[in-house]
Amino acid sequence: MDNPFEQRRDIRGTKTYWKLRGLVRELLESESECLVCGSIKDLEAHHVIKCANHEYLYVERDNLVCLCHKCHSRYHQQNPDSVNVKTLVEFAKKNK
Repeated sequence: MDNPFEQRRDIRGTKTYWKLRGLVRELLESESECLVCGSIKDLEAHHVIKCANHEYLYVERDNLVCLCHKCHSRYHQQNPDSVNVKTLVEFAKKNK
């Protein structure tokens, strides 16, 4: 599996990168299952609000939720241009 931090080459080696890694580690230690399906395998962090338009949210703990790799991939496939709270809630309701 690819390293999700490699996708943001502009932040690697910066304080932002290390802060995000710490936040993801904390999230995965505190959350034990996927928000959508309840799986306990292959858990990943997902930004609730797309960070491209809100860079400060990139390292905001309240903007991260725990999804399994399968749900995370499906969510982004179904919502490539509309990553936000509303689409995440709708996705979760449909896939519970």
